[in-house]
Amino acid sequence: ALKDPGWVAAMKEELCALEQCHTWMLVPCQPGMNIVSTRWVFKTRLKSNGTVKHLKARLVACGFDQ
Repeated sequence: ALKDPGWVAAMKEELCALEQCHTWMLVPCQPGMNIVSTRWVFKTRLKSNGTVKHLKARLVACGFDQ
């Protein structure tokens, strides 16, 4: 996905949306702090004729790390 311009644009769109909503704040890592890992989830939305309508990328927190 990192080499495909369509997926890179979808990832940038997701990051911009998260920043605009003030979803998180980066802070320095301190001893005893719980670091929550993330992963990308990709979904291709199709038109009714089967062609690609939209590429959707979501950055999600790994819930088992919380």
